[in-house]
Amino acid sequence: MLLFYDIFVLGIIFITLVICMILIIKGKQQKRSKFFLATILFSISWYAMIYLLINTGMILKCTFLFGWGMPIYYLVPPFCYWYVLSIFKPEWKWKKSDLIHLLPALIGLVDTVPIIFSAEKQTIIETIVKDFGHVHLYNTTWLIPHKFHFIARPVQGLSYMAAIWLLLLPSLIRNKDAFRRNQSRNNHWLLIFTILMTTIYLALATFTFIGMTNTYEGKQVFDIIKIPLIWLAISFFALGMYLFLNPSILYGMEEQKIPDKKVLPDKKTEALTTQQMNHYAGLLERYIQQESPYRRQGISINDFATETGIPARTLSYVLNHHYKMRFTDFVNKYRISYVISRLNEGYWKHVTLEGLALEAGFSSRSTFFSAFKKITGQSPSQYIDDLQQSDPAR
Repeated sequence: MLLFYDIFVLGIIFITLVICMILIIKGKQQKRSKFFLATILFSISWYAMIYLLINTGMILKCTFLFGWGMPIYYLVPPFCYWYVLSIFKPEWKWKKSDLIHLLPALIGLVDTVPIIFSAEKQTIIETIVKDFGHVHLYNTTWLIPHKFHFIARPVQGLSYMAAIWLLLLPSLIRNKDAFRRNQSRNNHWLLIFTILMTTIYLALATFTFIGMTNTYEGKQVFDIIKIPLIWLAISFFALGMYLFLNPSILYGMEEQKIPDKKVLPDKKTEALTTQQMNHYAGLLERYIQQESPYRRQGISINDFATETGIPARTLSYVLNHHYKMRFTDFVNKYRISYVISRLNEGYWKHVTLEGLALEAGFSSRSTFFSAFKKITGQSPSQYIDDLQQSDPAR
């Protein structure tokens, strides 16, 4: 029989499957982040579906679905982390070494496949359906006790949520306005996403704690775990509904790009007073001094705008009219200043110029040499020669 919160579960399954289809069909742009989000939503849908099938006993009619959830559950936390990274730090690139994050899912797959194809599977399913409150006590894995997986899933999830919060919190503490919807749709959605996923894993951890420590039997156990189950269902439902009501997240999350050239002021930027201009310049310079964002390869004016809370068009106007510089020249000025300070310290003795350029935020040797000569009037090698001649002890 369906319980009242099972309605939420049905809603989750329907909404998340629809959203997955949208992501697949409309996934030509931002393929990487949409793939991560589609995987997360599919996993949530699978989790909800299996729960509903077991809770209603319908799993007995489709036993072939049983057991495949173990590796899928382990995929969600790393995919959440990669999803946030892919949007919050667009310069991030997935590496082969990141495959280590998939190790728990691989272990889960290896540990469940023998059970999935075993002759005892039907008996195991029947036992679980009769006593769902003690599912962690039954042997549904091959090598590692199921109790370990029961505990490991929420621990893994909360660990990755902590990593995501460590990624977002510095910018959130520095400038809360940067996470408001009218400032950045990307950041606002990532904050909502992280809050809901953290809530989901807190509910799962509570459910796990109750299941592992209770001394009750039968119906009493199920009555006790209702609260975290409802909490879990509502969090799932809220995540799906937020996406359903905000289709721009699914169709394209890019912020409007600001051309890296002088722009004609609109009514908003045209009204900037000298005091306002100095205020924005002060925010910008404090941000640069505290965070050294220029050292991040591929950083854009939209990243600066998001992290300072200054609208991108206003920021472009301030750069063009207060500093009389394009964004690229503005950033390169700080990069070259960083390189020169390191050269003056004798750092060139311990690292190549290419290595120093990468450390400063340049993405290529040619870009570095061109910017260095444009700002100093000489090549990096000539600058080092002058240093040696002025002070042979160097």
